[in-house]
Amino acid sequence: MDKELIYLAGLFDGEGCVSINKVTANRYKRPGFQLRTSVSITNERAALDFQDRFGGKVYERTKARAAPYWMWVTVARQSLAFLNEIEPFLRIKKEVALVGIDFQSYRDANQSQNKSDEYWNREFECYEKVRFCNARWGTEYYRGP
Repeated sequence: MDKELIYLAGLFDGEGCVSINKVTANRYKRPGFQLRTSVSITNERAALDFQDRFGGKVYERTKARAAPYWMWVTVARQSLAFLNEIEPFLRIKKEVALVGIDFQSYRDANQSQNKSDEYWNREFECYEKVRFCNARWGTEYYRGP
């Protein structure tokens, strides 16, 4: 049993984020989308543990009147590999992780094809599902307590 993997999955479950971000500059003249995973944490060593194990980048961030924090970030295929590895151990973020896995797997399987309306609609559906999973109070997607 890989205790470090389980530990990092637990940290991600509490402090991580799976998102699908709009990318507007592309050759198809339509919005594109990109899978992104991140962890924001006040312990630099914890952020570096994610980078050491899964790749990606760690950035130091600051906010006014707050302690600095570190953000570990991966995108696209690196995010897919990360989510595939930790998904069995997730509880809170399992649903959104599965949407992210589905999104990037579909993109990778259809990368060489022309981007049909069906392709764009599928990407947009995943984008909306992730927004729904991540919804906060006061947004149109908020489900309530």
